[in-house]
Amino acid sequence: MSIGKHPTISSLIKESTTLKQVKQIHAHLLVNATLNNPSFHGQFLAAIALHNPTNLPYTTTTPLLRHPHNHPNLFALNHIIGAYSKGPTPHYSFHFYKHYILRNNLSPDSYTFNFMIRTCAHLLSHHSATCLHATVIKHGFDNHPYVQTGLIFMYAELGCLGSCYGVFRHVLRPDLVCQTAMLHACAKHGDADFARKLFDEMPHRDYIAWSAMVAGYVQCGRSREALELFREMELLLGIETGFIIFNRNYDIYKHTYTHSRCKYILFTTGGGGRMQGPPFSGCCLFFWD
Repeated sequence: MSIGKHPTISSLIKESTTLKQVKQIHAHLLVNATLNNPSFHGQFLAAIALHNPTNLPYTTTTPLLRHPHNHPNLFALNHIIGAYSKGPTPHYSFHFYKHYILRNNLSPDSYTFNFMIRTCAHLLSHHSATCLHATVIKHGFDNHPYVQTGLIFMYAELGCLGSCYGVFRHVLRPDLVCQTAMLHACAKHGDADFARKLFDEMPHRDYIAWSAMVAGYVQCGRSREALELFREMELLLGIETGFIIFNRNYDIYKHTYTHSRCKYILFTTGGGGRMQGPPFSGCCLFFWD
């Protein structure tokens, strides 16, 4: 999905910060007929979506998508859909999927569906999520590992833990990312026991998995287990990773542990040694009394 095939287009868009500059680049590419090449036309659209998303509406309010010599390819449309899925108007992703992918008889791929899944999660739309899942099955991507992981994330955001279980059961060989997504879903919605079962079965655990498991115990009110796991993590991953994870979940921890059971030591940027500066500023460490 790299747009490095034409570095000039990519670098020009990346260095442009205003709509006027984007229009100037567009005009230049039209004059020298660069956009008559379907590949370069797609890369230009993708470059705007990837490097200059603030000017993304320009692609929808001009004839840019209706170039007389070609239509945007799936590569470009995936980047546009992805940019909208992360922005303030994610519903535009559905517009591009319907009007430019389906109507042009393009076959969506795993990137398309992952971006659409992210859109549904962003919108918290149960109806759209159900329809999209059905479309994923129709196109045969329900067994694609990246799409399955995305579905677990989407249903977790929607609060549908049962659907997360349903997707996860059909994952043949879940990788670290998929396992962590399911772990996060269980921890987020109160099934700390199944989350811990997954956690213990993971052959490799990064700090994200540790963080999700610790936070899951905290959210379920199982503070002693959270602290025990936090201490184990410090021994295995190192004190600095422990501080990063605690800092990420500080707002949760500070409302869970009582003063009679723990005390807080606040490190600020004025501290010395390895505790100085980010990510340790504002970080809080706790100990049993």
